[in-house]
Amino acid sequence: MASAVPIKKGVLQKRSQGKSAIGQLLPNWQSRLFVLTDVALTYYDEAGKEAKDSIPIATIIAVEPVTPAAFLKANVFQVITPASTLYVFCEAADDYDQWILALRKLVAKTQNPELATTHHPGHCDGKRWNCCSDPPSNTRGCKPCFDYSTLQ
Repeated sequence: MASAVPIKKGVLQKRSQGKSAIGQLLPNWQSRLFVLTDVALTYYDEAGKEAKDSIPIATIIAVEPVTPAAFLKANVFQVITPASTLYVFCEAADDYDQWILALRKLVAKTQNPELATTHHPGHCDGKRWNCCSDPPSNTRGCKPCFDYSTLQ
């Protein structure tokens, strides 16, 4: 259960996961209320509603910027877990920087030995990664990840 005191909170946009047939063909961006606590990143359709999803901080293996070319927009970052990648868009560059730093500080505290060493700064369209043209089977990544030891 997440702590009662949010570290950071705000309305951001998340990229649809593409779980439905339509979502795979036409992924879109959905506004969600994001709440970051010391144990989880949780998002909601709106305040006071049940959580849509919650990602335990201990399961996050990387928090990385996404190249603007990936989605044709700046200020997108990704929250990577072994099971999935959540793409998040911030309207303002200051918000973007603050969310990445807050998440990275919490991930650094976990001292997770499974942190990723590489990532893809783009996204995969099912045929190739748009950052390096590698096939989807290359999930390791083409760029080095942030060094979390600099925050400990």
